[in-house]
Amino acid sequence: LETSAPKEYLISQNKVEFSIKKEDHAYNSDGKLLVDKVVQTRLQNYLKPTVSKTRVTEDSTDIGKTVTWKIKSTIPKNIADYKNYVVTDILDSRLTYKGNILVKVDGTVLNPALYELVEPTEKDNKLSLTFVSATFPNKGGLKDSHSLEITYDSIVNETAIPGIAI
Repeated sequence: LETSAPKEYLISQNKVEFSIKKEDHAYNSDGKLLVDKVVQTRLQNYLKPTVSKTRVTEDSTDIGKTVTWKIKSTIPKNIADYKNYVVTDILDSRLTYKGNILVKVDGTVLNPALYELVEPTEKDNKLSLTFVSATFPNKGGLKDSHSLEITYDSIVNETAIPGIAI
């Protein structure tokens, strides 16, 4: 298994069997590279998906008003190899989830049957969308796609303090 990769790349969990014998060394006793002994591999590391969250509505919002959020993510090129692909957002305690969730893949609305939505509750402020799992082996409609966009609404609740950013 791969144990490290540059920070912008994902670590592969695929096992690759190999062995090295003394006669396989690509350097001679003087430290000179023996080009004909160099073994080429066909392994590929993939970039980590980028994820960003922005507030769509105006910066200043009163208690009881709706705030719309947008989460954008790139979809990994090797999504077909994923066993799990979940997007999670933790709502600030000063916000109450309202819903109106909309999921787009490459700008087209994704059928809700292709992902599992777990909405925040009073006890757990976690919004979770599962696109790839044992339940969704078809990769949630993400295969051969590039971008994912999730928008949803929340309400500024009574625990918010006017003038303090959320």
